[in-house]
Amino acid sequence: MLKFVHLNARSLLNKFDEIALVIQSSNADFFAITETWLSSDIADQVVGVNGYQIVRNDRVGRGGGVALYIKNVYRFRVLPIDSHPHLEQLWIETVSCKLPLIVGVTSPVMKLQQSHT
Repeated sequence: MLKFVHLNARSLLNKFDEIALVIQSSNADFFAITETWLSSDIADQVVGVNGYQIVRNDRVGRGGGVALYIKNVYRFRVLPIDSHPHLEQLWIETVSCKLPLIVGVTSPVMKLQQSHT
């Protein structure tokens, strides 16, 4: 049975050691994280977790961002998805399962005025 987990991190980097332990102890096949608050100048190796591959879609600007940790036993490809002004997202398709599996992580884009109303 496949195991999927989601976590709203509200900054992956400043809680990374704790979150990495949660990911590893969960033994999840796919671990989705929203509100990573990562930027393109932070390398994947900085937020890498043993036994997992990471795929990210960082927000341009402050906050937001989504990531997906995928257990190393899966081969996958990132699916090309058109950007959407109100949705941060990333999608993958496994290529090593008996049946293809599509996994995604999405998060609505909140504007500053929306988050304070």
